[in-house]
Amino acid sequence: NIAANAFANCSGLQSVVIGVCGDLAASVFSGKSKLATVSLGTCGNIGDSAFNNCTALTSITLNCGNIGKRAFYGCTNLKEAVIENAGAIGNSAFGKTGLQTLRITACGDIENQAFVDNSNLFGNHSLRTVEIDTCGKIGSSAFAYAKNLQTVKIGTCTSIGSLAFGFNSALQTVEVDNCASIGKNAFQAAGAPIVELHIQNCAIEQAAFYMAKIQTLTLENVSDIADAAFQSSTITNLTLSHITSLGEGVFAGCKGLTNLTIEDVDTITEGTFKIYDTTLGNNVETITLKNVNYIGNYAFY
Repeated sequence: NIAANAFANCSGLQSVVIGVCGDLAASVFSGKSKLATVSLGTCGNIGDSAFNNCTALTSITLNCGNIGKRAFYGCTNLKEAVIENAGAIGNSAFGKTGLQTLRITACGDIENQAFVDNSNLFGNHSLRTVEIDTCGKIGSSAFAYAKNLQTVKIGTCTSIGSLAFGFNSALQTVEVDNCASIGKNAFQAAGAPIVELHIQNCAIEQAAFYMAKIQTLTLENVSDIADAAFQSSTITNLTLSHITSLGEGVFAGCKGLTNLTIEDVDTITEGTFKIYDTTLGNNVETITLKNVNYIGNYAFY
């Protein structure tokens, strides 16, 4: 293990190369403003604020245990992070960085606001690409307000929390292959638009994509879509297949819809596609229904 004060007052430190070690203590390299190169082979836990304000650091590759709170906070020139294997990633661990590309092969939970400056959620974020093969849960606001984020690819995760990707107005590509649940407001007001979104084998919670901008949406083998999940979204083409249940107003206010394909859906509940203000009109041209058992009041009003 490397203790907190092991490199105290090493103000000129420019490079650190460590093959194998135990834990890095909290703040162990904090404030080393000239530290430009860090090579960590395999290490234990990275403590809270371990590399806080290392403003010369430009890239990092990690094989480690847990990554503590604010571990790389304030690394304003950090452009790329590759996490090959890690435990949990703590609150604001990569907040207030210059991070543009994030690549995670495997990690534990990504905690709330992990990649956000929690002192200023509305700040100017540089993050453009997030690719995650496997992780645990993605916490609340983990990537929120990243207004330049264009690409999100997730292989397997336990859940995506509330506002995790909320207000990411530049999003064009979203791929989620295997996720048990997408939480409330997870992608609220996201999209530039999102060109094509295919979601399968999960549950979608209330208002998960409220006011999102999506061109083509396909939902397949989704166990549950909660109330208002896509309310007021700008979806153009929609395909629903093998949906267990649709909550009320799931697609209400989606006045941009032009083509609907709905098959193997037992129940289309009340007001599912209702347009609130009929003076706005709507663009629906084609509705194709196959193996639908019940259509509720005002479902297509």
